[in-house]
Amino acid sequence: MSKVVLFINSLSIGGAERQACILADGLVERGYDVTLTTYGDVSDFYTYNPKVHRNQIAPGGGKLLKMIFIWRYFLTVKTDWVISFTQRSSSFCLRPLMFRSRKKIRVIASERNTTIGEPGTIEKQLMRSLYHRVDYIVPNSFTQREHIIKAKPQYKDKTIAITNYTDTNKYKPTPLPGGDLMRIGVFSRYSEQKNCVRFVEVVKQLKDHTSQRFVIDWYGDRYIKDTQLNPMFERMSQKIQEYGLDDCIKLHDMIRDVVGEMVKFDACCLPSLYEGFSNSISEAICCGKPCIVSDVADNGVMVKDGVNGFLFDPEIIESMVSAFTRFFHLTKEERQNMGKESRLRAEQLFDLDAFIQKYVNLIES
Repeated sequence: MSKVVLFINSLSIGGAERQACILADGLVERGYDVTLTTYGDVSDFYTYNPKVHRNQIAPGGGKLLKMIFIWRYFLTVKTDWVISFTQRSSSFCLRPLMFRSRKKIRVIASERNTTIGEPGTIEKQLMRSLYHRVDYIVPNSFTQREHIIKAKPQYKDKTIAITNYTDTNKYKPTPLPGGDLMRIGVFSRYSEQKNCVRFVEVVKQLKDHTSQRFVIDWYGDRYIKDTQLNPMFERMSQKIQEYGLDDCIKLHDMIRDVVGEMVKFDACCLPSLYEGFSNSISEAICCGKPCIVSDVADNGVMVKDGVNGFLFDPEIIESMVSAFTRFFHLTKEERQNMGKESRLRAEQLFDLDAFIQKYVNLIES
């Protein structure tokens, strides 16, 4: 059976990282020889099947040393397939792979976000030349597939969207808590992409202009490299203190037991400026939660406005405030019905065998 290297920055918290581990487990169970290779100096958050080989490139080394070792690794590794996750990881591995036979080592480049506005330097390099080396480009959203094909029509036949998988057996619906205090959960990194600072402004507007009592709990990566505080977490904390919002928005570190926490909430929110196919939303709908989320990328595939949640423009505070206000005005029965609709959508969207088989089809092509 084929040897497969999955290449990603780290196995720290994040959607791409979790999908890499799910794919590794699924391929091992299908009989493939799988290696998870990373280059970042971050502790593993996710676990994987013991049969998966684990490799870390130049742990503790500086940027130059890591690049040298990445080149050496991909110039010498014995594998049939490389599956890279994220544009940055693809750019790192594709350069040395240019010097390896395309017949001996085939490549799947997996994109994990949706391009908004002008493409960055890395994407321009990939689209202009590096993606010529890959056999398949696999975005995790249909929106990004359309973007790639529009930018490079010649990539159409090898660009195939495979959306993320979420375990509907692990993430199960629970009754909504109800009560006078509305509780909203956000499970997301503290980063510019996730619209953190504007979200604090939204909370201030809600506190000032609604009579509904509410608390928003945000779970994310408080630390980078294990001990250093995340700068975006610090910025959010400062804004919360400045506006006196300690009673209605609380920031937490990342957690492993998402299901255990999600049971507390009346709804889940994701205010991102852009996404691929969001794990946070997929987990929430599996748990039967109404969702209040930005109308970007494929979020609308999982959340239908007014059916199982509300969509908003993440760049317009008034739009975000309106979505929350609409949710606050629902009756308990209406919120319960939204939760049921979320679970139905999850059951229609997520199937592990189908997710793994899509990659197997590419590997065996």
